[in-house]
Amino acid sequence: MTMNAHLTKVLTLILLPLFISVSSFAAPIFEGYYKISMANVPIGYMIQRYELDAKNKTFNSIYYMYTKTADGTTIESLNAKATSGLAPVSYQYTMLEGKKSKIIDALVKGRKLLLKIVDNGKTTSKEIPLTDNTFFSTFLAHIVLKNPQGIQIGNKFAYDAVAEEDGSVYKGEVYVKEKVKEGGYDSFRTLNTYKKLEFVNWINIKGEALKTQVPTLNLMAELMADPKEAYKNMDFNESSIKLLFGNIPEGRIHMLNKK
Repeated sequence: MTMNAHLTKVLTLILLPLFISVSSFAAPIFEGYYKISMANVPIGYMIQRYELDAKNKTFNSIYYMYTKTADGTTIESLNAKATSGLAPVSYQYTMLEGKKSKIIDALVKGRKLLLKIVDNGKTTSKEIPLTDNTFFSTFLAHIVLKNPQGIQIGNKFAYDAVAEEDGSVYKGEVYVKEKVKEGGYDSFRTLNTYKKLEFVNWINIKGEALKTQVPTLNLMAELMADPKEAYKNMDFNESSIKLLFGNIPEGRIHMLNKK
């Protein structure tokens, strides 16, 4: 497995037809740009937006991620939808790594997740059984907030979540380690174990992520107050980003821009 294959969870060469545009009825509740670094060297960025769609009554997670390492350039995108209660509805995931590509269309029907996967031009389909508590991994922080115990020091939260990049369900566990100051902001440092990796997250009481670290891979994703600091000196394809999000995200709906 290449290093780029691990980068999807840190937070997923443009093939325009892969990206899905979104409804203008949705209102962002979080929108930010993250700088991604490896061994303190910037290697990419991620644009993340969470929004409420009043028309379709869904909670949406949309991201665009660009990384460039010795393995090459990778671009990933996700447009995931859940109910207002965070039950999974559907998602579209795309990945382009050099000449390799993957498209996943997923739809929940009853207690099954139906997936159509086009991997390097080869199409396969599969069904994944879901429990009442299974959710899309992109909504993890919001699921933890929804938990009756919420975010409190010492709390542990075991879960089953769909990894959108491969359409499989994995077990995970979040542990709220301590309350700390990160960049001058009150935050909780949490430890999340998922897909045999441990992620260290700094989040606020609303579930907004300030920083995410994968110690074993020496990877870091940091929320930037100024979006340009996230993608400085990197490829920034406005047409593809606009097609995915419906516009060019301003990236300033988060704690770093609240006075």
